Amino acid sequence: MFEQLWNSFHAPEDVQRNLEDTLKKLQLSYLDLYLMHWPTAFQAGENPFPTNADGGFIPGPTDYTVTWQ
Repeated sequence: MFEQLWNSFHAPEDVQRNLEDTLKKLQLSYLDLYLMHWPTAFQAGENPFPTNADGGFIPGPTDYTVTWQ
């Protein structure tokens, strides 16, 4: 279940869609808190934890302060 709720995509244009997806998966109409566990955004795509050939995470271009706005 954890992997289904994890959100690693922090681009401002993704936040609302990912929140709605989380609410749907939890079968809720609202959350009191939508916490960004860590500020590192990953490369957008289907994989919530994209890695390169060496096994390192591939960061996305979004600065976390932009998402928090």
